[in-house]
Amino acid sequence: MTRQCQSLFKIQTLFKAQTPSSLTLHSEFYSNYKSATTLKGLIGISPTGSVTFVSALYTGSISDREITRRPGLIELLEQSDGVMADKGFTIEELLTPKNCTLNIPPFLREKPQFSADDVKKTQEIAKLRIHVERAIRRAKEFHLFDSIVPLSLFSSINQLWTVCCILWRSILLQSRTTTIYWYSPYKNDITVYQG
Repeated sequence: MTRQCQSLFKIQTLFKAQTPSSLTLHSEFYSNYKSATTLKGLIGISPTGSVTFVSALYTGSISDREITRRPGLIELLEQSDGVMADKGFTIEELLTPKNCTLNIPPFLREKPQFSADDVKKTQEIAKLRIHVERAIRRAKEFHLFDSIVPLSLFSSINQLWTVCCILWRSILLQSRTTTIYWYSPYKNDITVYQG
């Protein structure tokens, strides 16, 4: 599975945000899942643990599918890439034009229990998914986002998040080169960082 899977992706509710006084903004930032006003983003990791993609942060009410559909990620995938994601990350039709495959853990559906093949597939995926969880944890270890993100930081929050993702990887692999793609919705363009 590692050879065919070029990218591991996770949409993560990253930070709690200050509650805006505007009811419209409050409803955009409010995440029913977290029962709070939040910011969330998409992070991509290679099977070796390198951060390969950092999306802009979005308001908590946006769907995972919509974040994936936004410009940036799909354009970076190459023909026949394998993409691994969480169960609810049903983006197959977004990957089909690129002939990419989606590897997600199997669903139980109407079966009373998983088959031996489903258990094996789930275990293989779990071994790789841990890299994504570690990347998010390490980026948060800079403690810039331990408290609620104030509205005054919103103009620079995407840059702060991206720097955190780049810094932890640079610290870990000072001797190796890594490439990170960051989509900036403000410029409507992808920035490439090589370090």
